[in-house]
Amino acid sequence: MCAALAEGVAVLGSGGGGEPSLERLALSDLLYRGYQVRMITVEELPADAYVVPVACMGAPMVTFEKIPTISQCLALSRMIKDAAAGRPLVIMAAEIGGGNGILPLIMAALLEVPVLDADLMGRAFPEIPMVAPALFGAIPSPFYMVGTDGAATITADSSVRIEEIARGICVSLGSAALVATYCMDGATARSCIIPGTVSLAFHIGHALIAARINGKDPIAALLRVVKGREYARGTIVSIEHTLDNGFLRGRVLISGDADTVLIFKNEYLAINSAGKIVATTPDILLLLDEQTGAAIATEALTHGIRVVAVAIQAPAVWRTLQGLSLVGPRAFGIETPYQEIQI
Repeated sequence: MCAALAEGVAVLGSGGGGEPSLERLALSDLLYRGYQVRMITVEELPADAYVVPVACMGAPMVTFEKIPTISQCLALSRMIKDAAAGRPLVIMAAEIGGGNGILPLIMAALLEVPVLDADLMGRAFPEIPMVAPALFGAIPSPFYMVGTDGAATITADSSVRIEEIARGICVSLGSAALVATYCMDGATARSCIIPGTVSLAFHIGHALIAARINGKDPIAALLRVVKGREYARGTIVSIEHTLDNGFLRGRVLISGDADTVLIFKNEYLAINSAGKIVATTPDILLLLDEQTGAAIATEALTHGIRVVAVAIQAPAVWRTLQGLSLVGPRAFGIETPYQEIQI
């Protein structure tokens, strides 16, 4: 279970969300020690439940080095329980991508409460307001944060202000913190979250693992599970990245039949092949290991490896005009229209 989930959330992370191997080990350890994970669907979600999306906030390279601890999880759990005020508690992913897709299962196991088969993004995005509930007017207040040496609760009247305050606190905590945000009741959650994403991650992971075991092409196996297409194959020859206000920004150059560049801000944002942008956010852009099909996170890019650039169609909510205004290419300063995948 843990192996398939880790493979799937890595794909849905679009290069971000944190490389999931450590969260996979933590969840495996909890299950080995007798903890249980009970997943429920959106249809099973009680209307009066207190639904708490959780994530690890910060720059991917830093969060990989500053591993979230069980004591942090327990500290955040205490804050969540106090906020629930006796209501039935349900944990969910703020973003299904990367390690953040596994963290909710860890939290739910520790709290002995259900985890919801859903998330707020259907992938990973780098900023707090870039979630589906924001399209319905929701704001992430109160916003709970726990670092290795401190905790904070933030309240404000706008998502932008929460982002500004939380990003500053996160940087002061060493650019890594556990957070709970966009807490809501079950009735509200049903109307504004993206359902079925944990199950989708499992399906993706199982497809990749089965392809390897059976000697099949893992890229083809992935594209049978999701709506997407391949754009380029080649070797990573250049990597540029910088840590900027808690974000990992940069680009990676692939040498193949045509030079291909992927631009990223925690997550991959655009694919430029032979001097032309061919795919953009909000679609899920990926670099996959050519042999194994394993997704390569932006913080794990390595010179000299053979990779495949792929784009997977984003959830429908992001392909609307309102969705594109929040997470389309121009929202990240990339002056090009959204390039819809031609499947």
